[in-house]
Amino acid sequence: MPAAIWGGLIFTGLYVFLAMHYGVPTLVSLAWPALFLSLGYNFFDYGVHGQAGFVTAGVVFVLMGAVPLVWALPHLWRVYVRGQQDDPKPWHVATTGAAVGSAFDLINRLGKSSSEDMTDSLQRLDDLHRSGALDDLEYAKAKDRVIRGEQA
Repeated sequence: MPAAIWGGLIFTGLYVFLAMHYGVPTLVSLAWPALFLSLGYNFFDYGVHGQAGFVTAGVVFVLMGAVPLVWALPHLWRVYVRGQQDDPKPWHVATTGAAVGSAFDLINRLGKSSSEDMTDSLQRLDDLHRSGALDDLEYAKAKDRVIRGEQA
């Protein structure tokens, strides 16, 4: 069971990653309810079969799964059944998408800008060295700082 839960969370993350990358609509708003409703069912099952303390946990988990599901269903109905692709997303779906999108932007910015900034800085230092504005020692020190990620 623990491996199934972690596997489900990992594959849900992969699903969100690929859906955001390719810009396709997702059903990620159903992942939370699916997880907590299934766990709530298991707690209820344990509670019915002799361990009454699990009924309380079952109620809590069912509420944790049902409330977001009830909140997301009207949006999902409008988008996937009626075809209203421009329907505004519920806040919990919009914030999840925005957070994942921000993470993608940050990853892209870090991956591209750091190498581009380093290339630009090294080119600028080389131009200054060739023009005579920097002697050999100053050029070597500045180049070393840029390569180490410090300010040139």
